Amino acid sequence: MAKKKSLFECQACGHQSSKWMGKCPSCGAWDEFLELSAKQIEVLKEIKDMLHVEATLLKTENKSLDTYENAKYSKKLFKDLNIKNPTILLVTSAYHMKRATKLYEQFGFKVIPMPTDFKISYEEKTLWDLLPNIGAFKKSYIALHEYFGLLSLYLLR
Repeated sequence: MAKKKSLFECQACGHQSSKWMGKCPSCGAWDEFLELSAKQIEVLKEIKDMLHVEATLLKTENKSLDTYENAKYSKKLFKDLNIKNPTILLVTSAYHMKRATKLYEQFGFKVIPMPTDFKISYEEKTLWDLLPNIGAFKKSYIALHEYFGLLSLYLLR
């Protein structure tokens, strides 16, 4: 059985290594290396092959808990790399794209939207679809969450 390949990445600068390190040789940060999952490694390889770039040029951010923190930490990552006004490919759910784009633009990013996870149903509608159901409440919750998020972006400018 083949040994599992590991890939560790410094969360401060994005430096990647096949082994865990206490101190990053690239930026000098201590205790910032996290092991990437097999899925993350696979996605990085696919992106690298698709864009024809070295994997070390791809940076990931794993500290954030929400979109706001991801934009904030990503901005710091680019600032540490001396990149001003970065252009990013923003990959997120189609229903979340408008709010995420506005948020990243507020942090100074030029955003190229790459929406995924479209919520489209091709099923034929019946009379039963006119009755209230729990799925409709969930969709309403998601829509309201996004609308209030957009409203908060405009109010907190």
